[in-house]
Amino acid sequence: MTKIAIISDIHSNKEALYAVLSDMEKRGVDKIVCLGDIVTKYVYPREVVEALKSSCEIIVRGNCDQNVVENENYRYARNKLGLENIEFLAQLPLVEQLKYKDLLLHFFHATPYANDQIFNPVQTNSYHNMFMGEQPQINFFGHTHIPSISLISPHGITLTTESSVYLKTNGKYILNVGSVGEPLIVNPNPLSANKYLVSENMNYMIFTDENGIYQVQKISVPYKNIFVKVYVDFVHKQQLDKQGNRYYPRSPKDTAKLYESLNFMGVTDIPMPDDIDKNNSYTR
Repeated sequence: MTKIAIISDIHSNKEALYAVLSDMEKRGVDKIVCLGDIVTKYVYPREVVEALKSSCEIIVRGNCDQNVVENENYRYARNKLGLENIEFLAQLPLVEQLKYKDLLLHFFHATPYANDQIFNPVQTNSYHNMFMGEQPQINFFGHTHIPSISLISPHGITLTTESSVYLKTNGKYILNVGSVGEPLIVNPNPLSANKYLVSENMNYMIFTDENGIYQVQKISVPYKNIFVKVYVDFVHKQQLDKQGNRYYPRSPKDTAKLYESLNFMGVTDIPMPDDIDKNNSYTR
């Protein structure tokens, strides 16, 4: 049996990545593909890039990776990465094609033509630019941080709620592998300023070939306990120094989303970063 794991949207979250890599090892994965957005958001870009360089056979470029390469305002990430890793991100392709036996697999971040476009699987007329040509193909992507499996037929697109599907060699599929570094769910609170919350489970997919029978499975890895450590690391990096500067600049919107997500998970003893700034220390 061949097993190929496909991950996406790590976003400098080393704790999440290490946990998912460990899960893959237990499942006997043969190859790993990464669909980009390796960096930004969290605080360990170098560790994540170097782990992926040594683990993945295929890596494509995400919009956040491109931002760090092209925009010198991403000073924290660029300083942490160093020139060699920035150059590594710069040479990543937009899309990779793999001819696997009688299947055609495509790997890209958002669409095959741009790494920052949004594909909405519930819009039946929005899938055409997710394909390269008219031939049957199986396309893996990320970008939205929410996993989904879409089947294409002459009648349009069908979004399945199943956690796994068997793949036909004459079929067309669009598979969003979700996110390792910041998995999301729709916020059930309509009054919240945050449309999405961080999920209790990290997501990725495994493509399997068992004697010519092809299958794709959505994999969930528990994130809640890891997320607490990620949040604490995140806010510690944002603390004010004695001169009132932040080593890692805070996004108030992102921080509020993380705080609300932890509360939604039932973790209520985590202070807001403003409280940490006032005390200039926090231990848990």
